[in-house]
Amino acid sequence: MSKNPYIVLDKDEVINYYKNHTLVECGKQFNCCEETIKRRLMKWGISIRTKKESKIMFFNSDKSKNWRSKRSKLQKDKYKKYGKRMFAEKFRKSMGSFKIKPLNQKGINNGNYKNGNSPKYWTARVIAYYGGKCDICGWNKVIEVLECHHKDYNRKNNTIENGQVLCPTCHRIIHFKEKGFK
Repeated sequence: MSKNPYIVLDKDEVINYYKNHTLVECGKQFNCCEETIKRRLMKWGISIRTKKESKIMFFNSDKSKNWRSKRSKLQKDKYKKYGKRMFAEKFRKSMGSFKIKPLNQKGINNGNYKNGNSPKYWTARVIAYYGGKCDICGWNKVIEVLECHHKDYNRKNNTIENGQVLCPTCHRIIHFKEKGFK
């Protein structure tokens, strides 16, 4: 049966059923979404149980005993023997193989390491190596504004020899000439 969004609910019947059942069970009983039940109860001035209260209610009921016994005896024995670790490893295997690296690794151990040529710090290294002024016009008033240009136009080649310090104006001129502008 599909859930009907325009269902008419009897106020007294829903409130009485909700006293001993969860929102999910109410949704199944009245053939609508549990969110609809929740909104109607709030509209009628009934306080909604918290998740913690719902869990306590569920685990104290007879349904929880059936829910816990769904595992086979073999699964229960494995769980007792290996515990949660086995299930976590089983989950990792189902996700595919991946290498777990510790956080905050520096240098070669970092997952983003690219032969010591990090694009993040390349500009600072090139400016420090060649000095804080434009190679073409010699502008050096605000060092923070200077940009670095890849001489071979390959952004992945982040060696210091491939860098050239330029002011923003000269850098734009070079790239406009590259596109065919005079």
